[in-house]
Amino acid sequence: MPRRGRRQEVEDEEMRAQEGENASAAPAAAAVAPAGQVGEELPPFDPKNFQNQPISASNHAKIRTITESWDVPAASLDHLGQLVREAAVLLTEVGADPMLLRDLDKTMKEVVDQQAALNARREAALDIRRDLTDGTKIVDPATNWSARFEERLAAYEKQTSRQKYANNALYREYKEEIWGADPENEGAMPPLSSMIPKEDGDEDDSDDEVEVGGMAKSYRDPLTRAWLENPMKSRLCGHVYSQASIYDFLRAGPADCPAAGCDKKISQKDLEPDEVMARQVRNAKRREEESQNKGRKKQNRIVIDDDDEIID
Repeated sequence: MPRRGRRQEVEDEEMRAQEGENASAAPAAAAVAPAGQVGEELPPFDPKNFQNQPISASNHAKIRTITESWDVPAASLDHLGQLVREAAVLLTEVGADPMLLRDLDKTMKEVVDQQAALNARREAALDIRRDLTDGTKIVDPATNWSARFEERLAAYEKQTSRQKYANNALYREYKEEIWGADPENEGAMPPLSSMIPKEDGDEDDSDDEVEVGGMAKSYRDPLTRAWLENPMKSRLCGHVYSQASIYDFLRAGPADCPAAGCDKKISQKDLEPDEVMARQVRNAKRREEESQNKGRKKQNRIVIDDDDEIID
């Protein structure tokens, strides 16, 4: 056989050395590689292998963030309720088809129902926050929250229409505005419960717990006792004042609310325009003017005898 050259011998030695390094490195790589990466097939994912972990007081901030996240849809519902109320008032003022008003009334009730569902979600999260504050560890928080939410929602849905809406502030204000916008209505709105059909589970109308009369709302400034002008409402207590008088009252700084019986301390930064009250004041002025006109016409009658009368 021909003699191998020196160069070929060197190349053969280098190749054998490289093969030896690769062989020694393979066991070490297999030892440090994660399971399933060296010729082993990964098992299928099974969520049962991942158990729920309890949450403790250290998660309080996260639960608070979840609770406050409900404020965004709540604001949207409030805005929708405002739009429905404004549409109903305008349609009432122009004497629109009663069917349209019935549809809007149904929509407003749906808004109230959605608000109740949203509050049930928020309160369920608040319950968990309170438990965490007390040092309780919550196991499976998602299921825990869902159970609390469904319990609250079921309790609301069991209520009758009167129980759901008669004492709801949003629905009451909606009905009061419509009542005031209707030129055929006079005086205070009758009890709201009397405007909602009685159902099984409602108290008898003769029961002491049922409303016995409507409430007359004041459209007078608590400072001047004159008609409200450019109404401004306090975000702290809900009382309403004329813009000029309340700004003058608070010129020197925060002071006690001037409404009778209110002890809230308010400042100018706590005030916001109240467009709803502005519409109600306009309607109340119109009703008062119509009532005075009727009174003047009645005074102009000259009675001839018991059966006949002449109207000037």
